[in-house]
Amino acid sequence: MTLVISLNKIKRKKQLTLPILVNSVFSIIRFTLENNNIKVIEELKCKDSFMVYSNELKQVIINLVTNAQDVRDKIFHPYFSIKLKK
Repeated sequence: MTLVISLNKIKRKKQLTLPILVNSVFSIIRFTLENNNIKVIEELKCKDSFMVYSNELKQVIINLVTNAQDVRDKIFHPYFSIKLKK
């Protein structure tokens, strides 16, 4: 485990797989996406684990999805696709 101290916060890297990380994010935002008629397509084939700052990476995924939502009115059939391949 790696420990980083930043701005009086202690951050710890966690060993995770991308599917676990992505599923945790989409469990939070899936309802919002579906209410905005945005289809979610997931192909989570990568099962490798790695050390990450999970909260920071979750925020990156949320930002990507939020940016996609911002342009949904310009797209006829909006969807968000995430593909994880090895």
